[in-house]
Amino acid sequence: MVYALKVPDTRKRFLSSGAEPVGNTPEAFAAVIRSDMAKWAKVIKAAGIKPE
Repeated sequence: MVYALKVPDTRKRFLSSGAEPVGNTPEAFAAVIRSDMAKWAKVIKAAGIKPE
């Protein structure tokens, strides 16, 4: 998949639809997810949001 994101035509298609093509390793992606979960957990707690 990372290779496909480096193909100019593929990048152009993503960019034209408003997406920013970024390719990384599964480990790097997992780190982003963990970071986002921690960040948004703080926001949700501070806002007092409860699941329904």
